[in-house]
Amino acid sequence: MPKLDFLSAVMLTLFITAGAASYAEQVVVTDDGSEVLLKDDGSWVQLSRDRYATSRNGDRIRLRPNGQWDQVVEPGLAGMESEKAPLATSPIKPNAISSAAKADYRLLLDKAEILKVEVKTQKSRRIETRTVFHLALTNQSSVAMELSGLKKSQFSATASSREKFDVIAIQPAQGTLRAGERATIKVVADGSPQWFGIKYMSLKVDAGTFRDGPEQVLSINFDDVVRRKVDAF
Repeated sequence: MPKLDFLSAVMLTLFITAGAASYAEQVVVTDDGSEVLLKDDGSWVQLSRDRYATSRNGDRIRLRPNGQWDQVVEPGLAGMESEKAPLATSPIKPNAISSAAKADYRLLLDKAEILKVEVKTQKSRRIETRTVFHLALTNQSSVAMELSGLKKSQFSATASSREKFDVIAIQPAQGTLRAGERATIKVVADGSPQWFGIKYMSLKVDAGTFRDGPEQVLSINFDDVVRRKVDAF
């Protein structure tokens, strides 16, 4: 294969950059059904590991990693859902019907990090860790959102090993997000998973945490979790 000259290399770089920019800040669904955010810097972030299926009567079903499922309502059909019995072949209880069209905000898992502190005692040393989920919340409505009512019990942190981690803090725990604004909310969980055999970490956000929005399960590949050593929490 002939080598690229300088001008060709520059043109190829610009072509690739332009291609990435044209898809910036879009949510796409991969071939295996998971949702991915294409960022404007050319990188991508795994948003969820949900999968999708179609029932015998043609309904679209979302299969969540936590063993739950719900019906997917297409945009424009909100408020027109009819109550339907669970599929006869489904052994699990369905969640309440949810739709992205119902939410007037956008919530994404921007990044996650594991903070490590070395604690020294007179006779030994031990390592303590905390996992911090950075949520990007955008108010897409025309009215302000109050964040003062957020509760630790509304968030659940888990790993692919099914290990659970207690949420101990929400930062900030108060404030107002004006129309069109974006804010970062940090959800701090006590501890972190073992380094071996972990595929991903997830943060479940209960339905109604932000206004009347649906339940969300936000996931990130464990390889993408940032590890940092800090002096103190």
